[in-house]
Amino acid sequence: MSLKILIQSNSPMAYSGYGQATYYLIKIFQRLHHEVACFAYFGAEVKHKWEGIDIFPRGFDPYGNDVAEAHAAKFGADVLITNMDVWVLQNFGQKQFNWVPMVPVAEDPLTIGNKHALQGALRIVAISRYGKQTLNEAGFPANHIYLPIPTDFFHPINKEKCKEAFNWPVNNYIIGHIGMNRGIRKGQDLLLQAFRIFLSEHHNSLLYMHTDSRSHDGIDLQGLANSLGIANKVIFPSRYDANFGWPPAKMLGLYNAFDLYVQPSLNEGQAMPVWEANSMGCPVVATNATAVAEAMEGADAIPVEPTNRTWNHNDSWGYEVSVEDLASAMLEARRRWGLNYVSAKSRQWAIENVSVDVVAQNWQEELITVEKIVRFQPFIKIWKTKPHIVQISTRIHNCGIGAYTRALMAAMEGNTTQECVDIISLKSSDQIPDCNLIHLHYESAISPPEAVLQEVLSTIRMREIPVVATYHTVLPQIANKHITDNLVSMAVIHWPPPGIQTEDKRVWILGGMGCPSYHIPPIEKKEEIRENYGFSTKDIIISTFGFAAVGRGHFEVLEQIAPLLQTNKQIKLQLIIPANFLNEDGKNIVHSRIEEIVKVYHIGKQVHLVPEFVSDLEVLNRLWISDVGFLFISFHTASASAAIRFFISARLPVVINSSTHFSDVRRGVVRVEGFNLSDFSRTVWDMAFDQQTQIRLRKEQQITYEAQVWPTFAEQYLSIYKRVLGG
Repeated sequence: MSLKILIQSNSPMAYSGYGQATYYLIKIFQRLHHEVACFAYFGAEVKHKWEGIDIFPRGFDPYGNDVAEAHAAKFGADVLITNMDVWVLQNFGQKQFNWVPMVPVAEDPLTIGNKHALQGALRIVAISRYGKQTLNEAGFPANHIYLPIPTDFFHPINKEKCKEAFNWPVNNYIIGHIGMNRGIRKGQDLLLQAFRIFLSEHHNSLLYMHTDSRSHDGIDLQGLANSLGIANKVIFPSRYDANFGWPPAKMLGLYNAFDLYVQPSLNEGQAMPVWEANSMGCPVVATNATAVAEAMEGADAIPVEPTNRTWNHNDSWGYEVSVEDLASAMLEARRRWGLNYVSAKSRQWAIENVSVDVVAQNWQEELITVEKIVRFQPFIKIWKTKPHIVQISTRIHNCGIGAYTRALMAAMEGNTTQECVDIISLKSSDQIPDCNLIHLHYESAISPPEAVLQEVLSTIRMREIPVVATYHTVLPQIANKHITDNLVSMAVIHWPPPGIQTEDKRVWILGGMGCPSYHIPPIEKKEEIRENYGFSTKDIIISTFGFAAVGRGHFEVLEQIAPLLQTNKQIKLQLIIPANFLNEDGKNIVHSRIEEIVKVYHIGKQVHLVPEFVSDLEVLNRLWISDVGFLFISFHTASASAAIRFFISARLPVVINSSTHFSDVRRGVVRVEGFNLSDFSRTVWDMAFDQQTQIRLRKEQQITYEAQVWPTFAEQYLSIYKRVLGG
C-alpha cells in the first residue's frame, strides 16, 4: 500500500542540515512509491509547489504546532514524520494524525522534555544507534535509521584546487569545523584553545569554523580567537552565510579543502558533518561519546576520550574533552595522514552506513511496519489505558510461530504494551510478570511438558489473569481439555481440523493469519536478483519454503521430479528449507536425503538447496523470482500454514495438497486433492510451463495479499482481548 507521508522539517530548498536531509528523505519516499508533501517550519514562508509536491509553511508558532493538524488534514496524511527536535513539539502524540518522530538524541539520559513529547507517537525512529539505546533505556521502543547523505555527490575531489577556490595557500594545513554556535555544546571554545597549541608546531595552518562567530545565544568566538592571539589564523564566514548555509556544491568544495575535520562536541544526535567528512575522505578528530562515536568506528579517525562529564541545562550529561588531549589528537592526525590526504576507508564507511541507497532500504522496512499499523486505524486508542499483554511464545527463535508472534506484536504496538516469555524455557508461573492478559501460543512439539503447562495455566488463572491461547497445532484431546478445565478464557484456532468442537463460546475461529509485508520490486530488478542467487533469466524455477522436517514433502517431491529434471536442464528446483533438528552427524535427515537423491540423479546444478535460516526479505525475493511454488504436508494438525503466506506475499502461484494447513487459502493456488505424491509432483511440473495459469494466479495472489495483511488479523486479536477483558 502506498502511504501519504507529510514530512515536517526544514524546507528541502533550505541549505541547512535538516533541509538537505529532508530533500533526500523526500526522494527516498518517492522511490519507495509513497506520496509525499513537506511541512516546512523553516525555509518556506508561503504554500507553494516544489518539484511537484506541496510545501506547507508554518503558522504563528515558530515550529508549526498551531497548524500541524490542519496541514495533515489538508494533505490527507496517513502519517506525519517529523525531522527535528521533538521537545519543541506540543502534544503531537495526542493530535489527530499518526506521528512518527525522527529523534536526534544527543543527551544522556533522555530528558524529561523529550520523554513527555514522545508520548503517543505511533513509531519512533532514532537517527543513531546511541539514540536508539537511550530511548530503549527510557522505556521507548525505537528503530534506528541514519539521516541520508548523498555520498555519490559528496565525494573526494582535488584538495589543492579546492583550497585555491577559497584563496587559501595550497601548502597550508586546513582544519575544518561546521556547527551552530549555541552555547558550549559543540566544544568550539575548546577547539580554538587546542588550535593555539597546534599552531606552536605547525605555523602553516588555518582553522576554518563554519559558524556564527558572534551568535547572540552562543560564545563570542571571534573575541576568544582575538584573546588567544590566533585571529589571523582563524577564518569565519559572514553571519548571513553561517546562519542560512551554502549550497551543496560549495559545501563539497569546502569539505575537500579540509585536511582534517574536528568535532569536539559534548554530545551529538548523529554528527552529520562527521559523516559528510567521511564521505569526502577527510580524516576526523572528535569526542568519543554519544552518537559521534559511531561515525568514527570504521573511518580514519582519532577518537578523543572525554575527561569530564558536564551536567547541562537540559538535565542531562555532556562529555567534555581536555584542551590538551584534543590538541594531541590533532597533532597526531597531522603526523599520521599529512597534507592533502584522502581516506578511501572513511569514504567506504560512509557509503555502507549513510548513503541514500542504504537509508532507503532501512526506510522500506520501517514503512512496512508503519503501514501495518495504519491499516487498522479504527483500533488506535481502543482503550483509555493500554492493556499490558504478555505473549508466551517462541518470539526470539527462527520458526513460524516466532515470526507469527513478532508480526502480531508489531501490528498491535500502538494499542497495547507487550512483552514476551520464551515458551521453550517456561518452568513456572513465577516467570510471568504482572499483566492484564496472557496470550499463549501453543504447539505441542515446542511447549513445556504438559504437566508443567497445566500447572502454569492453573496458577495464572488463580492469579485471575485471563488467558487467550492460540493453538498452532491442534490436537483435540489437548485443546478440548484446556478449555474444559477452564484454563483458558478463549481458545483461538485459524481453521478447524477434523475432530475439533467449535461450538463452544470460548473458541474463536480466526480464519487465517497475516502475510509478511512485501513491496514487489520493479520488474527490471528480476534479472539482477536472479543472478544474485545463481539463476539465469532462461531458468524456470520451482520453489518451496519451510522447515526441513519429515512429512513436509521436500525430498519426496524431489524423488518424483528428479527423473524429469534429467530431461530438462532449464528447470531449477529451489529448496529454501532451514533445519532446526540435526542428527548426530550434524546433518538434518531431510537435507541428507536430498543430497543422496541429487548424487544418484546427477542433478547438482539444478537443485539449489538453501539449508540455513535467511532473512524474510531474502525468502520473499527468492520466491518472487520463481515461476511456481509447492507445499505438500502429509498430516492434519496445524490450524494454518505460515509458509504459504510467504508465497502469497511474493505473489507466487503455489501448488498445494488437501492438508488442513491450507484450508483457509482459496485464491492463487492449485489444490491437488489427497496425498498422492505422484499426482502432486506431476501437477507441479506441468504448472512450471503453464504461463497463462501463472499470470492468472499471480493476480489472485495480489487480492489475497491485500486481504490478509497482518493488521487485519491484529484487529481480530484486539477484538478477542477486548471481549476477554470486558472492554
